[in-house]
Amino acid sequence: MEIFQHTQMIWNDQDGVNQYLRFIHPFHLTKPDGLKLYISADTNYAVWLNGKLVGAGQYADYPEYKVYDEYEVAAFAKTGENRLCVLGYSANEDSSVTRKGQPGVVFALTQNNKTVAKSGPDTLCSPAVDYKSGPVEKLSGQLSFSFEYNATKRSGWNSADYVIGGGWEPCKMSDPPKLYPRPVQRLTVGERLAAKVCAQGIFLPNQEAKGIAEGVQRAFLSPKNLMPAHAVLPFQNGYRLSANVGEGLYIVVDLGREEAGWLDFEISAKYGTPVEIAYGEHLDDLRVRAYVGGRNFAARYICTEGRQRFTHCFKRAGCRYIQMHIHDDEAVIYYLGLLPTTYPVTNRGRLECTDKLHQKIADVGIRTLHLCMHEHYEDTPWREQALYAMDSRNQMLCGYYCFGEYEFPKASLRLLGLGLRPDGLLELCAPARVSVVIPYFSLVWIVALWEYLLFSGDKEFVAEMLPTAETVIRTFLTRMDKNGLVAKFVGKEYWNFCEWSDGMNGYSEEDNAETNRFDLPLNAFFSMALESMHKISSALYKPDDSYLNAQKKINRAIRTLFWDSAALAFATYLDSEGKHHYAELTQSLALLCGAADEEQQKHILPLLANPQNGLVEVTLSHAIYKYEALMTRPEIYAKTVFNSIAEIWGNMLFQGATSFWETGRAGWDFDNAGSLCHAWSAIPVYFYYAYILGLKPQLPGFESYTFAPQSPGFTASGRVPCPGGGFLINRSIKFDTPYIEKDPIGPPVKI
Repeated sequence: MEIFQHTQMIWNDQDGVNQYLRFIHPFHLTKPDGLKLYISADTNYAVWLNGKLVGAGQYADYPEYKVYDEYEVAAFAKTGENRLCVLGYSANEDSSVTRKGQPGVVFALTQNNKTVAKSGPDTLCSPAVDYKSGPVEKLSGQLSFSFEYNATKRSGWNSADYVIGGGWEPCKMSDPPKLYPRPVQRLTVGERLAAKVCAQGIFLPNQEAKGIAEGVQRAFLSPKNLMPAHAVLPFQNGYRLSANVGEGLYIVVDLGREEAGWLDFEISAKYGTPVEIAYGEHLDDLRVRAYVGGRNFAARYICTEGRQRFTHCFKRAGCRYIQMHIHDDEAVIYYLGLLPTTYPVTNRGRLECTDKLHQKIADVGIRTLHLCMHEHYEDTPWREQALYAMDSRNQMLCGYYCFGEYEFPKASLRLLGLGLRPDGLLELCAPARVSVVIPYFSLVWIVALWEYLLFSGDKEFVAEMLPTAETVIRTFLTRMDKNGLVAKFVGKEYWNFCEWSDGMNGYSEEDNAETNRFDLPLNAFFSMALESMHKISSALYKPDDSYLNAQKKINRAIRTLFWDSAALAFATYLDSEGKHHYAELTQSLALLCGAADEEQQKHILPLLANPQNGLVEVTLSHAIYKYEALMTRPEIYAKTVFNSIAEIWGNMLFQGATSFWETGRAGWDFDNAGSLCHAWSAIPVYFYYAYILGLKPQLPGFESYTFAPQSPGFTASGRVPCPGGGFLINRSIKFDTPYIEKDPIGPPVKI
């Protein structure tokens, strides 16, 4: 059965950005058994059947790779007349989380493989007048629009007893694109999180503030006990707040730790009362940092009369604190917080460290990973929610060990691969269209593709992605000079970024000038991608030695041209002025790609291990490469690596972190926009499993593996999940030989 056969993509003549449109489709059933709903939308949707919310949340996809959701909806249906209601949303612009597509919604209801209702001529549509369509404040350039909602215009159109009146008309129809089933599970929406009131009082608006978020950031706040100290919401009877005439009310709630989900609140206020809701990760400004660097983490709601509840299910908020400003001198608060949205994955791995600090780092690292998993891997659930090849490679390596789940990384790798540009590179984010691209991120995607094959054994998917990987490799091969090196990319669309450290962030005038400069990091990543392609070819059909031959040429050039015999280190850059800039990342990559010979390794490994080495320090985003370089000699440097992890990640915990930060400067980095939950910082998880438990696959799907546990002052026992439902077990702290144990939810994997 073709599910969407003879269905139509529906919308109306609304154009422009940030568009909300509502749909009503009545249909008749002789019985409600076996009813399924299939639905897809341009950017997002929420759907109700007979007044009950069925679900919300379009998978992040491309116009040419549209994904649909499937729901069992018999429990919402009834014999006789039924009504399906859909609120559709189209951002209708490119961002870091969406690619502009065709505004529209398409759905089909089936019963026992027979279509009983579908989007088309029988569907009525109307502008969603309660949501403000058109330009509103943007959360950020990456996340696109915030929202403004006017409850005085709420009509109850999605309720079971709504009477369809004027303003509804037939839809504009078009043929839908080819649709694919959702490749990962839908998010689980939880119950309201407990929210403790940690600040409250009155506020006066700042008349110079130009927007919603800036207004929250710059308002005059005066603390006052409006409700019991440390009150916890939700509270069924509500807390009555009051102030003097002309004053506004504010409260700040603490969710207790970093969370991600739908903004949700319940309030009783006067008709027409404006309310602002802002969210953030800290209170370093003695309030939520709602406005930072042009970003606006706030929204506006206009109250109707009496007790009312509102949930915004079209965009997740990542935060710990939520602040509400009520533009009136009285109101009743019943709840302010989040409905958590969680990707339903379990921690199938197990790690039990003898050192409590390292155990805590591992636990918080796993939670950080989980907070950054929704439709795809995301860098942070707060500021961007974007899928990057570099960030997600860190996430995948950790996730293979703790989650043992392969559909999620596979789907993220596919999204990145579908973002192939005409110049042979991958888009900076996926599914998105961004004005700049970081060239080496495309190479990291190839490394991640090999690692996916190594852990999952899924040759079919990697074969599907192989043409894209070959295109990327050809793009770099055609740029090689006579020495075997690839020069930096030139043009305003290319961001020659290495990492977030001095001289490596790609922001200098030299980076934007058209110079014939060669960067060691770019060429080292190309070398590693070539090695990965050789391994992929060996696993899929037969070894392609052309990849290794090209790698040898690059490594020879790195070894001879970038080595500074006076500094006894590799230079980061080579241009008309010669060698310059010396960084920890540079030394690490030269070693990991195989360019550094034994004599050079004798110099750079002790240098990397020395905290006072004089090199530009590696940041958390790329610390994985420094640690991996040192762990090539674990008998010497394992203690150095894990002491560093204890110091850096332990310091975050001692400062109260509930998830790991983007950098060690917390919210003060990146011009006060640093994230306190950033997935690339979960990398200790990988090192605990791969090196303390000591279990690493050597052939795809753990067909063979190495077992070399380290004991750098502490030990661990635990298990590593494998394809097919089994585990590799290191039960003994004495490092007995590992063995396979049957997973209660599946058969043991054969090794």
